[in-house]
Amino acid sequence: MEKLSEEQALAKLGEGHAIWKPETAKRICEALGVNYNPSLEEPFFDEPGVFKGAEIPPENEGKRGVDGLALGYYVARELRVENRATAFLGRGKQGREYARVVRKVLWERR
Repeated sequence: MEKLSEEQALAKLGEGHAIWKPETAKRICEALGVNYNPSLEEPFFDEPGVFKGAEIPPENEGKRGVDGLALGYYVARELRVENRATAFLGRGKQGREYARVVRKVLWERR
């Protein structure tokens, strides 16, 4: 599988609504210089009737994945910048915020 560039990884990190395959989450972490932790993986199931719940296709139900927002927080925490992120209620905005602070610290360390 092709390596991700730092910019590609940051774009994916900012997708707070995503459920990533573990392989993709590993590639994101690798591109950002963070060790991947398998404890991020969890099984995902369809959530019918839940407001804004996950809609998992039957063929993927129960498969292991990585919550996009949890991955964003994890990467920010591993880089010790999670406290620089502003708190947002929306998953998308929060994901983009984690990507923003991660991008900033990576640039500062150059």
